[in-house]
Amino acid sequence: MDHLLTYYECDETGHPTMSMLLSMFSTVSNAHETFLGIDKQTVLSTGGAWVITGYAGSLEKELPHFGEHVVLGTRAVAYNRFFCFA
Repeated sequence: MDHLLTYYECDETGHPTMSMLLSMFSTVSNAHETFLGIDKQTVLSTGGAWVITGYAGSLEKELPHFGEHVVLGTRAVAYNRFFCFA
């Protein structure tokens, strides 16, 4: 998911804050959930939900800066019949 860094996601040096990075991860996870067709009706009918149990990421040597585009993504690394976790 392509994302343009806005001023409110960045600190005074123009780089994204850790709390905003986590917020961006949550946003892309929600988009992935929607793409997979896991909507409110699906959750209510199955009793399931999309749950993030961990985060991992990588940044280039130079941190992204306000006004730059970053690429966000999700990837499930394991699952079982009770939950999927990444």
